[in-house]
Amino acid sequence: MKHLFTSTALLLLFLTNTLSAQDVTMGKQKWTGKNLNVTNFRNGSVIPQVQDADDWLVMGLFREPAWCYYNTGTGLDSSAGKLYNWYAVNDVRGLAPQGWHIATKEEWEALSKSQKGKNAAAKLKSASGWKTAGTNASGFNAMAGGYRN
Repeated sequence: MKHLFTSTALLLLFLTNTLSAQDVTMGKQKWTGKNLNVTNFRNGSVIPQVQDADDWLVMGLFREPAWCYYNTGTGLDSSAGKLYNWYAVNDVRGLAPQGWHIATKEEWEALSKSQKGKNAAAKLKSASGWKTAGTNASGFNAMAGGYRN
């Protein structure tokens, strides 16, 4: 089964819509190699872009899907992808590309457990782009994508 990864606790999504040689197999799981960077649901419907904190709040209050760039800027677009709110992640129209799904808490836990011992996060994180750099010892190369709450 192929997995996309998300942190639903922060209402963020870090996925890819491009299947490539950068994809990583960890144990029995296949994970994408890049953060998601889509503006449409799988069925083609547009996901609204939000450009300021007040609009982000309003979309959440009205339970509407939305995406934004980290800090409402565009500087991280190509490397960090987009941030998606809870309603975009869980929309029935499908945020994940065909053949992929949003990873569950249990799938995240299995990924972490696959990195036996302490410092699983450091083993999964890229060596740059984080306040505390990882080692990428796993080859997973998780990149920081920012957050919005």
